[in-house]
Amino acid sequence: MTRVTAVPSWGDRVIEGEVNGHSALLYVDRPASILEVMESSARWAGRDYLVQNGRRLTFADFRAAVGAVAGHLHREGVGPGDRVGIFATNSPEWVCTFFAVLHLGAIAVPYNGWWTEEEVTQASAVVSPHLIVADSRRALRLHPGSRWLDIGGVSVPTGAGATPEPGEVREDAPAVILFTAGTTGFPKGATLTHRSLCANLQTLLVVSRKLPGQIPDDLPPSVTLVGLPLFHMGAIQLMLVPLVTGSKLVFLEGRFDAG
Repeated sequence: MTRVTAVPSWGDRVIEGEVNGHSALLYVDRPASILEVMESSARWAGRDYLVQNGRRLTFADFRAAVGAVAGHLHREGVGPGDRVGIFATNSPEWVCTFFAVLHLGAIAVPYNGWWTEEEVTQASAVVSPHLIVADSRRALRLHPGSRWLDIGGVSVPTGAGATPEPGEVREDAPAVILFTAGTTGFPKGATLTHRSLCANLQTLLVVSRKLPGQIPDDLPPSVTLVGLPLFHMGAIQLMLVPLVTGSKLVFLEGRFDAG
């Protein structure tokens, strides 16, 4: 018998409302932040979420890793409203760092992995990150005075202290700063709130009929091979959907090779 677990209320009914003085259509039943979206993943605890070569993180593993990374960042002084750059290749660590930043009420700033040193310096001047989480290869392009952490170590808890409590986040609080392509000048930062990320995700689930209350616990998981860089909005949506649907993301190791 197919069963649907009790899940947070998400719906497809919209009403006319107002956001920051502008009229807008709003979902009546909706998550208020990405932190609430993360809570949806508890439903799929035993399923694989992130896969890269022989590494597999279930949703339960993911939640534990996010807590560990959040603790590490918290000990580095990251708090609500701080901006944290992520400058690394696709990996489970990238995903866990992204959600750990939001867990703390801070703002994730994905850095374009193809930026030049000049573009990296310009972006850092714009957002003034508290710190940057980077891999060793991309760290070479950081300004010598940049404060950064090696992404290879952030998922391992260091020192004493429990996972910090999730920050209280308003719908209109900034969640992510994404940079434009910068085809005619330096990239420009675009701020996305928790509301905007949740609304976009909810729209995807509405059109695909995969709102939490519409899918059973035994829904076979879909598998997505992630070819987009995680600093792209399309890839961020790929990260969010599985938290609700229990699907799986597979990352390549190294550069793409058609063979």
